[in-house]
Amino acid sequence: MLLYAWDRAVFLNRWNVEVDASPSLDALLASVLSKLVEQRLRIGLGRGYTNDARTVRTIRGRVDFAESLKRLAFENGQAHCRFQTYSHNVPKNQIVRTMMSRLVQTGRFGQNRNNAENLRGKLRQLVRALDGIDFACQRWI
Repeated sequence: MLLYAWDRAVFLNRWNVEVDASPSLDALLASVLSKLVEQRLRIGLGRGYTNDARTVRTIRGRVDFAESLKRLAFENGQAHCRFQTYSHNVPKNQIVRTMMSRLVQTGRFGQNRNNAENLRGKLRQLVRALDGIDFACQRWI
């Protein structure tokens, strides 16, 4: 479903071995997702612009005068600004990190405990590798 949602259905025939080897749908999803995320980490994650608002020492973007006055920022040589940053912390990466984290917690990877723990460990490692990315909000899940 994620492949169709992100218009990546061209990958469908690429995973025939994983489909045959996976004892459950969770194991299949975890296997495919981990391989794709490892590949994206090697070539670089997608980035995008995100909205940010914080109190800073230099003017950046638009100054929010009401918030600056409320926080007494001007008296401290600061200003509350609204601006955009170009980062990896975009919704598609947040969804992937959240999905992998949920698979670690609730995934059913079959009867073979050794294979299940190996897959769970790989997912944990990838969730840690995506450390600068927030978990997705409940409204996106």
